[in-house]
Formats: sequence, C-alpha cells, structure tokens
Amino acid sequence: MRHEDVETVHRLGVDAEPFHTSEQEAEHSPFRPKDCLHDWVDSDDILLVDEHDDELRGFVLTSRHEPTGQLTINNIYVKEQYRREGIASALLEECLHQADAHGVRYVVAHTKPDNEPTQALLDTHGFRRGEAFLWMEQFRDKDA
Repeated sequence: MRHEDVETVHRLGVDAEPFHTSEQEAEHSPFRPKDCLHDWVDSDDILLVDEHDDELRGFVLTSRHEPTGQLTINNIYVKEQYRREGIASALLEECLHQADAHGVRYVVAHTKPDNEPTQALLDTHGFRRGEAFLWMEQFRDKDA
C-alpha cells in the first residue's frame, strides 16, 4: 500500500459494514482515520492492495507484533463487484508469504461471527476457528 492509496482504502473501510463494530457507526467509525493510515504505510506491517487498470479493488491490512511473532489480519476487503474472482485469496496468499519472510510464527484474523464469506476464505487457507471473544470497545474523544 502507498500513500496514494490511503484515500480510497479509508473510504472503502469506513463504508464497509463488515468493519462496523457497534451501533454508533453513524457517529464513530472504528476504521482507521486517514492520518493513522498514512502513518501505517510507513511502518513494517504488511499492507497490501489489489489494483487493476488504476482501480483499487481490494486490500488487506495487518499488524505485526515482532516480540511474539504474531501477525493480526485486521481487515481484508474486496469491492463487491470484484468478489468471487480470487482477489481476496490472492491478497491473503501474498500476505502469508510476506509473513513467512518476516518470521511470523502465529497469524490471527478478526471477523464477525456472521461474516461467512471471510470465514470460508480463511478456512480455505488453513485457518482454524479459535475461541469466541466478546469485542469490547471505547471510543475516545481526542478533543476532550
């Protein structure tokens, strides 16, 4: 992912229902703010986009925790009109390839319990169902 991709990734992420975590979505999107995405681009985390004919069709955003060797797949998304073309699978495969190159030992992915397409994608790539946890959240007003 490049800085030029941030605007599109942000717009897609804010609008994507699978990334909504609470009923407060109209007010607060849990998806990363643009400035955070710009900072993230400069990190050593694995951030990938799929582009074709200058159109960004999908992305995967991860966070690496080097001390534990863990990679967390935070978001994987493909525009609706491009789904079922293997884009998410290709993004995930490249992500896992890069994870291996970075010495990652453990990969986790977050998905909603009713997000069957993402669960099927992860199942296909050898992920196992982990424990179910309740997502607790708190929105912090940075102006307070």
